This record gives sequence, structure tokens and C-alpha cells, in this order.
Amino acid sequence: MKATMANTPGLHEDDSNSTYCEACGCRITGGMCKHGVTPPANPTRQLVCCCCGELTQGRQWHNRDIGYGLCPKCADWMVNARGVAPEEMRDLYGVAGFNYIARQPIASK
Repeated sequence: MKATMANTPGLHEDDSNSTYCEACGCRITGGMCKHGVTPPANPTRQLVCCCCGELTQGRQWHNRDIGYGLCPKCADWMVNARGVAPEEMRDLYGVAGFNYIARQPIASK
């Protein structure tokens, strides 16, 4: 699933043209997420990879401990070596290309 920034701060879109909240990842309907929040856009920051412990750049995902994310090497390993489904990657680590950087595109099956 490839993510791109929308023109609206705090939101991003995937290839299916669905819009998601940056903070919690839920789908946006009516201009806000199901939690009633449309947070401001947050820049990438330095995070610690939750898999290997290396430093990486990304955006915090609500389902990760604060300060932890996923590095490109581990993202590729999860998908290619372990066969983790794109939907599970999103649930665990956020949106590829937005919360973490993947060296290879992670497409929905």
C-alpha cells in the first residue's frame, strides 16, 4: 500500500483513495477520524527500529511504543522473508512510505 500526503494537514491517502488519520490510522469520514480528531501533520523524526534496534526515520504509529518504528531493512525482511501480509504490516507498523520507509513497494494482495 503506497501512501501519499493529501493537501489537508494531518491526513494521508493510500492507492484506494481512502484517507486515514496520521495519529491513529483510522479511516477519515466527514473530515475527522472516528475518534473525532484531525491532528496536524507531523514531520518524520528519528525512531528506534522495534525489530533490530537501529536508528531510522519515520512517523510515530499509534500501535508502537513512543520512539519506536520500523527501519527499511526490517520492513523488507518482514515482507520478503517472513511473508507478512500488507494489512498486518499496516496494523503493526503503520503505512508504508508514511510511518516507515520500505525499500520495495508493499502492495496489497
